[in-house]
Amino acid sequence: MLLKKFLTTIFNLVNGFRLTYISQNDKKTDPFKVVLMAESFNARSRKVLIQNELGLHARVAASIAKVAQLANSSVWMTKGRDKVDAASVIDLLTIACPKGSTVTLTIDSEADTKILHRIVEMMERGFEE
Repeated sequence: MLLKKFLTTIFNLVNGFRLTYISQNDKKTDPFKVVLMAESFNARSRKVLIQNELGLHARVAASIAKVAQLANSSVWMTKGRDKVDAASVIDLLTIACPKGSTVTLTIDSEADTKILHRIVEMMERGFEE
């Protein structure tokens, strides 16, 4: 059991997943069989595909920044190695995101989950352009 806990901890740290062990007491299976279930480890981060034709241009960056400024903590956008403050139009424009780019949005506080979802929703709709 100690080895199982150790391996779970290592897996969580390396892969960003939380593992939950569930014992199944089904007559068809071994009652001591352990099932591994992975659930998302970080609910404060979302990957989003840039869908609008012009990519992340000034008007879109301004829309994202306007919503990000409503957050109580910081909202970050990451593309590759570049991580910028999503509340800054200039910062958003520096990461150059054409159509088809994948970015990761991250919030520092779970209290800003609604802000994260609002930005993701805007991006998934292509900013209705």
